[in-house]
Amino acid sequence: MKRVIWITLLILLLAACRDGGDAAADAALTAAAGEEVEVFIGDLASAASATGQLLPQDEAQLSLNITGEVAEMFVREGDRVAMGDPLLQLDTTVLARSVEQAEQNLLIQQANLDSLLVPANAEDIASAEASLASAEAALADILDGPSEEELASQEASIQSAQASVQSALASLSAARDSASAADIAAAEASLRAAQASVNASYQSQQDVQAGAGAEQLANARASLQSAEANVTTAQNNLNTLKNGATAEQISNAQASLQSAEANVSNAQNSLATLRNGASDAQIAQAEASLKQAQQQHKAAQDAYDQAFTCYEQDDGYLYCPFEAAQESASTNLEIANDNLAAAQATLAELLAGASPEEIWAAQQSLNSAVSQRDAAQQALNDLLDGTDDSDIWAAQQSLTSAIAQRDAAQITLNELQNGASEVDLQNATASLSSAISQRESAQANLDNLLEGPDSNNVASAQAQLASANAQVVAAQANLDLLMAGGTAAQIASARAQVAQAEASLANLQRGATETQIAIAEAQLRQAELQLEEARNNLENATLRAPFAGIVTDVRTTVGEVAGGVVMTLVNAETLAVFVDVDEIDLGELNEGDVASITFDAFPDIEIDAEVASIAPTASQSAENAIVSFEVRLGLIEEPPVELRIGMTANANLVTSQREDVLLVPNRAISADRARGVFTVNKVTGSGETQEITPVEITIGLRDNNFTQVSSGLEEGDRVLIGGVDAPLQGFGPPEGE
Repeated sequence: MKRVIWITLLILLLAACRDGGDAAADAALTAAAGEEVEVFIGDLASAASATGQLLPQDEAQLSLNITGEVAEMFVREGDRVAMGDPLLQLDTTVLARSVEQAEQNLLIQQANLDSLLVPANAEDIASAEASLASAEAALADILDGPSEEELASQEASIQSAQASVQSALASLSAARDSASAADIAAAEASLRAAQASVNASYQSQQDVQAGAGAEQLANARASLQSAEANVTTAQNNLNTLKNGATAEQISNAQASLQSAEANVSNAQNSLATLRNGASDAQIAQAEASLKQAQQQHKAAQDAYDQAFTCYEQDDGYLYCPFEAAQESASTNLEIANDNLAAAQATLAELLAGASPEEIWAAQQSLNSAVSQRDAAQQALNDLLDGTDDSDIWAAQQSLTSAIAQRDAAQITLNELQNGASEVDLQNATASLSSAISQRESAQANLDNLLEGPDSNNVASAQAQLASANAQVVAAQANLDLLMAGGTAAQIASARAQVAQAEASLANLQRGATETQIAIAEAQLRQAELQLEEARNNLENATLRAPFAGIVTDVRTTVGEVAGGVVMTLVNAETLAVFVDVDEIDLGELNEGDVASITFDAFPDIEIDAEVASIAPTASQSAENAIVSFEVRLGLIEEPPVELRIGMTANANLVTSQREDVLLVPNRAISADRARGVFTVNKVTGSGETQEITPVEITIGLRDNNFTQVSSGLEEGDRVLIGGVDAPLQGFGPPEGE
């Protein structure tokens, strides 16, 4: 990096100099060779230039804590995001199901612990005692052997089975033999009856075609008489209503009122029951159902875990010994989960009491019963008060209807007397066809009987005989078992059931041990951790921005299985310029020093900055062996243009600064570099007495125009710029710098 020395005479800094300093500096800069300039007090600064890039200070490689299929992408490269914004979403189907299963497992473990902490109630102990008594009775029954009643019952079963065999043999013989004379006689009788039905239907058809007979006319007249009787009844009912209610009607109304009052009492009792809450017996029954559901769920869970337990063999193949039972185990576990949830809900509902909706429904039922009672009371009052106009109107309508029916019967009688209609002829024809079909069926049945036995009937009879024989064998085997008494295996099983019932009763009476409670608490804690892990996995399925910034790199797409680093995010608010500064310029550079920055993309815009940090370790180029240090420059002001990450930046760094020092123009100094001596031509006097004397000086900081003089001159001295024969050497910035 090329080193450049430059000077800036700042107005604010020169304000601290003595009066006339500005004029002296300007005069010194504009003085020509051979002219005199005055040594003055002023400020001096030196700087170094460097090139680097605009880079973010905060950059994060965002990664996923879990692996899964990408379901949705919310950002692309170049997007700006706020802190907490979602960036990527994995498929959560399996994760959500894991949370649900963990929640269910937590409920189960909590219920198990609660059941251990709650002592057994009287109902549980009574149930266990009943189970023990039942097991003991079963064992005693086996040890005592069969009773007289059991033997008699089994012998009766054998006799019944033997009777069934005889019946089956008779059926088989009948099926093998030809039809008996009785069967043939019955079939012939059915045929004769069918023929008679045909004859009757034919005669009926002839009668219809010839006109109504005396019987039809008689039926029609009977219908008319019935209709006239209905008219008379309706007329009498109307007269009764007009004359007032009878004692029977009043008695019926009183009975209806009593029934309605009973309904009101029942509805009031139901409402009171809901308001008072569930009884102890109902709660005990619900708790017993919950325990049973818990046991069934545990068995289903164990079966599920066993079905999904697999082992990796030496050849790398995953062996699942119960793979065939996985589907069934999953279904059973789901059913057990549903049953457990239902039992928990039922118990919670009983403990919580009736809901406002149930109380409201009971209140509505009570209101309805009260309304019905009031209606019954009103009906009784109406009967006691006498018939109103509406009842008389209804009776009048019934009388009108009865008169209409009587008129219709009269019309039917007239039609029969006047001859049959087309519809009557069609009905008679249909009856004749049906009778002919029945006769043909009876003839076919008679023909079958005359032809001999049916092979299907024989086979059916043989099957019935075989079944009856099997029943005899089974009944005899049961009798033999009863006579032989209980086997060793049966006795051992019965004794095991007694021992199990005794242990269950003892456990209920003793309560849960400390070990059982500790195990249940550990299982509950494990379920809590599993639920927490499942929820964290579900939360981690959504990748969110840890800070506000710009997405600079995206490494996955929708549908891919992603894990690890998936994108890069940079903080746009922490952009800084990073430059490499030559170690020569680093001596007096400190944090907080000012600098100015320009960008190749915007060369005419200068932005103020300051030194934020200096790297503690040098970086050396392998090509030219230049030793440099990375310097971070923070932007002091908001850029007037949009800057992009990676832009090339040019920085001017103030490396050193002096205030209120004695300054002399570089052109007035001669240097003997061999001896390291610096001199100026000092001017004294004026006119003819003017003298020019070489004076050795000590120098300090310098820039492109001025040099600090530490000794040899004083403020106000005059020096000559050039104009003296044979100067030693011109003084200015070192060559190559």
